[in-house]
Amino acid sequence: MHPFVARFAPYWSLLLLPLVCFGPPGFQDVRGQVAKPPAGNAVEQAAAALYEGVISETLPNGLRVFLKPVPGATVITTMVGYKVGACDEDLDQTGLSHYLEHLMFKGTDKLFPGDIDRATLRNGGANNAWTSEDLTLYHFDFAAEQWEVPLKIEADRMRNIRIDEKHEFQQEKGAVIAELERNEDRPWDLEFKALLPLLFGKTGPYGHPVIGEREHVRAATAEIIKRHYDRWYHPNNAVLVVCGGFDPVKVMAKIKELFGSIQKQDLPARKPGQTVQRNAPVRHEFKSKFEVPRLVIGYDGVRTGDPDYYPLVVLQQVLSGGKTSRFYKKLIEGEEIATAAEAMISAGRYPGWCGVLVELLQGKSREQAEKLVLAEVKRLQDEPVSDAELKRVKQGIISSSIFGRENVHDLAENIAVGVSIQDLDYLKSYLPKINAVTAQDVQRVAKKYFNPEQRVTVWSVPEERKGAAAPRRPAGGGPRGGPHPPGGRPPAAPPPAARPRRVSGPCGRGSVLAEGDAARGAAQRPDALALRESPAADLCRRPCHP
Repeated sequence: MHPFVARFAPYWSLLLLPLVCFGPPGFQDVRGQVAKPPAGNAVEQAAAALYEGVISETLPNGLRVFLKPVPGATVITTMVGYKVGACDEDLDQTGLSHYLEHLMFKGTDKLFPGDIDRATLRNGGANNAWTSEDLTLYHFDFAAEQWEVPLKIEADRMRNIRIDEKHEFQQEKGAVIAELERNEDRPWDLEFKALLPLLFGKTGPYGHPVIGEREHVRAATAEIIKRHYDRWYHPNNAVLVVCGGFDPVKVMAKIKELFGSIQKQDLPARKPGQTVQRNAPVRHEFKSKFEVPRLVIGYDGVRTGDPDYYPLVVLQQVLSGGKTSRFYKKLIEGEEIATAAEAMISAGRYPGWCGVLVELLQGKSREQAEKLVLAEVKRLQDEPVSDAELKRVKQGIISSSIFGRENVHDLAENIAVGVSIQDLDYLKSYLPKINAVTAQDVQRVAKKYFNPEQRVTVWSVPEERKGAAAPRRPAGGGPRGGPHPPGGRPPAAPPPAARPRRVSGPCGRGSVLAEGDAARGAAQRPDALALRESPAADLCRRPCHP
């Protein structure tokens, strides 16, 4: 998040109540404003209604444009997504995509530091951005009549960004490093940083954190960042999404006027995927600065849109979808051994991973917690999910997906992430494919992906403190929310972002560093976005810059 957002952060809590009633720019409810869906079952009708009337066109320079008019909406959200993220970085220069995302707000020949934020505030809008393993997404929320403002800014900075001292290159490096250090003082950041290279290999596209390695950020020069910008920031590597109350004919004409003259460029070859061969389980343990042990178990996963992705999403919800889920009932409510127990599915352009995250109560047995988790996984492999449980879980995924896209901003983000990682057909088919998942599908993917011989287990263990007594569990059972790791990736899109931060749903991915407003909550629902399905989702949308 950039600095001007941070200045207002202390006041966000005071704004929550009015926002529930009225919503900020870009957050107008779109329910009831879509065209009547076609005949069919309820799920297919709901999925069709969300994307009814989307206008798509690819300009001659390769820019893909998606317009979603919402009749009667008084707000408009504009999003530009570039298909470049941490997975596209050289392994000796990590963190470039995220650093560049900060610098994109610092200006061009026409715009200087602060100008983009001043233009946003002057017109009563909001702006922000986030970076994940797979993409970088920028957004503006404005009153509908100000729809030209963000288009002019995005067209200017698509190829005209200036990276130099005049545009605060060095100052922003300090902000990125401070963010990195701040994240490491939060739960789950160090656990994920330990897990990723063990799961994906140190040379794999997903084997390093989105924010990058500390020494690489410190060593980044303006020339290095500019080279990264020149490789990837081109119209044929971008999508432009506009959602809200606007005239699509006028908006499309203005887009062609502003963006049409920007030349396409040949893009670098994408990195090949990489699978780490493990002949036995891998374990790693490290001393933690925190007071409670945390467990992360990782298994190899799939790409977004893979046929097995949908039953894995359902499996994740069976294990940790709310207070009726198996992990909650067993580890939190039953054995009273954990404050949080979550399953997650992280997918993206490359095969991702399936995981389990558990935060223990002080003084509880790590061995017992691990056995309980593995027993629940084994149960899924041995016994089909009941019809009643399957129905409840799928209804939860479907409802959270629909409600997570009920305002202009979330719907725009859902479309932008979905078409960046996959395409519009993926978004339209997500809910029907979830609805078609059977108990046999869930059992099959549990056996296929949750292989005990292929798992990677990471424990962070607090150092013993002499004379320190374990605090008693607070009345009422203590915190029940899932862990909020920093870093996973955003889902590839069906889920929009369920507001608090990260997600895995149909979006697909897992780790997003969200900047500010954009981070309004990437959603912890199974549908959510941009990127993932679990607590790891918090990784995704944790506000990035202060």
